[in-house]
Amino acid sequence: MAEFSNYLENAFINAALRATNFTAPTTVYVSLYTSDPTDADSGTEVSGGSYARTSAAFDAPSNLFLATCPDLLLYGALAEAEPYLMNDERLATWASLYDRGLASLRASDDDSEYPSSPMSITLSTR
Repeated sequence: MAEFSNYLENAFINAALRATNFTAPTTVYVSLYTSDPTDADSGTEVSGGSYARTSAAFDAPSNLFLATCPDLLLYGALAEAEPYLMNDERLATWASLYDRGLASLRASDDDSEYPSSPMSITLSTR
């Protein structure tokens, strides 16, 4: 797992294989290095001047697409699963519902981008 620190790799192994509970750190920091820090954190961290590690906050994950148009995600996934569903007769229904939802999303996007009332230009003199 070369992308994670040795600490995190060991925590994953302990949690998955040794039934050891993993306790997430209360504060996570972002730091800058002048050389590759490696998994063992053996790099050279920037120092001097006004540099300081910065704590990072991670909010709960969100998915705007899932929040605004879950039907598109569902019907698209069902259509993509068609090879595994052995030519399910409902595929045409799912494709139709996906196309309808996509058209609705595009119309909604266009409505928000272009005003429904005519634009007017007002010139004033000073």
